[in-house]
Amino acid sequence: MLTLNYAKPVEGKNFAITLKKELSNIAPQIPAETQDLWAKKLEQTLPDFQPKDLLNYIALDDTGYFVLNDTVLEPKFGSEFNQAFLDIWLSPQSSFKRLQSKLLGENKTEQPSDYPTPPRQLETAPVENESKDPQPLPHTPGLSGSQSVEAS
Repeated sequence: MLTLNYAKPVEGKNFAITLKKELSNIAPQIPAETQDLWAKKLEQTLPDFQPKDLLNYIALDDTGYFVLNDTVLEPKFGSEFNQAFLDIWLSPQSSFKRLQSKLLGENKTEQPSDYPTPPRQLETAPVENESKDPQPLPHTPGLSGSQSVEAS
C-alpha cells in the first residue's frame, strides 16, 4: 500500500497528467497506447484533492485500486499498472526521489500538530507490602472461567 497525504489542494486531472509524464520517463517499455489508456482512466478516477486528504493505492497480486480517505474509487487497475504506479514513486529514475525515504519509512519526521499526540507513558508507583501477595477473588456460584454473563 502506498499512501499520499495531501498538504494542499491538487486537481485530480493535473495529478493524472503528472503521473502519465512520469510513467513515460521511467517505463518507456510500456506501449504508449497502454500509457494513454491508464492516463485516461486516472483522469476519470481521481477527484480533486483537498488538504489532509489521504490517497491510498492498494496493490494486490492481480489487481489494484485507490482509496480516498475511506472511499474506494472505481475502477480497478491490473497488475502491470501496479508495478508501474509504484515505480513512479520508488524507481531510481523517478522525479520524486526526495520523497522516497519518507515513502519507505526511512525518514521519520515529527508529526504535524494537527495529528493526535501519542499517549504518554503511565507512571508507576512502587508496590506496597500489603499488595505484594494478591488474594484470589471469592468464588461466585454458577460461574466458571469459561462462562459469560449477558447484561440485560
